[in-house]
Amino acid sequence: MIPYFGRWPEWFNLFVESCKWNPEVRWRFYTDCGEPENWADNLDYVHISFEDYKGLVRERFSIPFNPTDSYKLCDLKPCLGDLHGRDIAGYPFYGYGDIDVIYGKVRNFYTDEVLAASDIFSTHATILSGHLAVFRNTPKMQHLYERIPNYEHLLRNPKVAGISEGDFVDVVKSDSTARRLFVERYSTVLSPLKKWHDGTMNYPQS
Repeated sequence: MIPYFGRWPEWFNLFVESCKWNPEVRWRFYTDCGEPENWADNLDYVHISFEDYKGLVRERFSIPFNPTDSYKLCDLKPCLGDLHGRDIAGYPFYGYGDIDVIYGKVRNFYTDEVLAASDIFSTHATILSGHLAVFRNTPKMQHLYERIPNYEHLLRNPKVAGISEGDFVDVVKSDSTARRLFVERYSTVLSPLKKWHDGTMNYPQS
């Protein structure tokens, strides 16, 4: 599930192309951008204005939520399973992600056996990956964000608080009953903090 408002970036058709080759995964966008030139039958577009989407958040969580910058929606990532519970009904897993990625074959590493053994999946070893995080579709996972201290205050703040890769990570790691699979997939290139798979900082440049 990805809420995205404004204009699709110039590379979005390439993102769609990579989704197209993952037919067992479904993406759903909440957006005012319209539908892109490229098409894939495993992508859904829920056409909604930014104002109406903020209204949906206010109604669902009973908090004042009125940021001027849509980037603030990144702080909603831990809440998306609850916010859009009806949309994910019947799916065994749900997740959130970003659009500045090109996917390989996701199910090559998230096989049925791997999915059966864990509840939370990250493509980084130490944090929840904001560009792709996957959760077992259970009430517990949908409401895990409620354990974030002062999460309502953080959502009310119009400034981005970095909840998904900060406070929410602490909550996930502190839950001893949640089965986690955090594996470094080297999916974030040119990072000043992470080494490439060979242990060097020699990232691919193209």
